[in-house]
Amino acid sequence: MNKNLVIKLLKHILLALLSGVLVGLTIGLYQKGLQYVFSFATLMFNNKEWYLIVTNLIIFILLSFINYILILKFKSIDGSAIPLVEKVIERKEDKEKLKLIDIPLTIINSYISTYSLFTLGSEGPSISIGARIGKSVNKLFKEDDDLVNIGLNSGAGFGCAFLSPLAGIVYSYEEGLHKFSFRSLLYAFIISFSSFFICFLLNNLHLISVSNISFININQILVLFIIALFSLLISYYFKKIMIYIRMKFNKYENNIFIKFRSFIFFIIFFILGYFIFSLLGNGRNIILNLSSFNNIYLLIGILLLRSLFLSILGNGKVSGGIVIPLMAISALISKISILLFNNNINNNLFFISSENEEILILFGMILFFSLINNAPLTSITLFIETLLFSSFFKIENIITIFSSFSFYLMILLILIMNLINKYLLNSKNIYEEFIRVDYMKF
Repeated sequence: MNKNLVIKLLKHILLALLSGVLVGLTIGLYQKGLQYVFSFATLMFNNKEWYLIVTNLIIFILLSFINYILILKFKSIDGSAIPLVEKVIERKEDKEKLKLIDIPLTIINSYISTYSLFTLGSEGPSISIGARIGKSVNKLFKEDDDLVNIGLNSGAGFGCAFLSPLAGIVYSYEEGLHKFSFRSLLYAFIISFSSFFICFLLNNLHLISVSNISFININQILVLFIIALFSLLISYYFKKIMIYIRMKFNKYENNIFIKFRSFIFFIIFFILGYFIFSLLGNGRNIILNLSSFNNIYLLIGILLLRSLFLSILGNGKVSGGIVIPLMAISALISKISILLFNNNINNNLFFISSENEEILILFGMILFFSLINNAPLTSITLFIETLLFSSFFKIENIITIFSSFSFYLMILLILIMNLINKYLLNSKNIYEEFIRVDYMKF
């Protein structure tokens, strides 16, 4: 082998390894910090002494101004910043907009959103952090034109957020680069797995998991089609509503209420935090406690409320991702579907037990994410990795997973619903829609 080729290969392996370690270290510390921030918010909102309420109000006022100033001065940290990453990879924006200084600023503003109980998650910032580290390492190695590394690092950010390295690799190609390349596959594995191991050592909290792997039997498969149908319809209209709101925000961006809407968010969530604390935040608490919700009307109310919040908050002026909040919405859809199914059967052979619910809710969460992002392969990989993690990699549990008929039906439904979504409904990736709207002239 040519000596120059060997040197070039070793250089890119070193680049990939350094990128992965930095991504894992940064996101691991960021995710760990989020737990402390949320714990502090929980402490403040659960104490009703007047002096703590006043203290919390002062904190909210300070945070609202910090958030406003940061986004005013550093527009690239607005929202999840994923549309900016996609614009850079597609050469629609200068890669220099992925600034290194934006990493700590993104983390700070994400902490502000978390403390303020906004219905936003950490996965969007994690993806953008990965992309920014990739760009910075490129510059260090004088590989400024290597947009592939930025895409691979954004995928590593996704993988770290969910502690799912294979899903991170698939995300790199399906969502980041929008194309596959064998040439970069080795680097993708190095970046994703090195970042995963570092991140896991710092923070081993999985955002999604199931405590009981119990698949439904063939008599109960109708519920899968109900969840799939509701997910398809609601995801379609949710995207329409979210894009419509973004268009209005962009069109009337100088309107005083739209320009300074972040202050309204802080006021609303400060008040709501003392009344419905458990229903706010990124939605992970809702996902974990769905077994205690058995009133369909209450679930529909929570679904509508969180959908409204996310469709507004997800369109900027605060920082945070939309994936986990979307999964919380889809978990509610799945729970409603299960209750509707159970309430309309008279035979115990068809009844969905609490043991089966977790798998069905996980299926709904993964399906909904895939429909919003047009990412079936990433979603299926995340689904499988989540089940494997939840099985603790025990042989008997793995056999249960891969010998279940409903497991394969779930994967098939994810593929079919995405084909219908893309080719019959002509529904596009939500970030592509964000980019289209951002370039519209009003």
